[in-house]
Amino acid sequence: MNQRTVVRFVNGDTKSTEPDGSVIYYYSEADTTHTTCKDGCEIYKFPNGQIEHHYADGLKKIHFPDGTRKVIYPSGVAESVFPEGTTIKEFPEGERLVYTDSNNAIPESG
Repeated sequence: MNQRTVVRFVNGDTKSTEPDGSVIYYYSEADTTHTTCKDGCEIYKFPNGQIEHHYADGLKKIHFPDGTRKVIYPSGVAESVFPEGTTIKEFPEGERLVYTDSNNAIPESG
């Protein structure tokens, strides 16, 4: 495909198919953009500035407007890194570790 194709829906949504094969869908009511890349990666952009990348292997990377970053691994382990340097690692079994700037892991009971 050599050209961009755009479809506009009556509800205000748009679907754009790009020359590289990616598809960009804009949800008007939610003011959210969903891009499906040729390699299977999906990118979500929300009106509050949050951006999520969902990869074909199940990996998810989320960037929050306050600078917090979160990675969710296919295994179910989630790791959040906060702007001040604290890292929280959560395991599917419920275990949760908090790492501070001093690099000490502090188990949290829940």
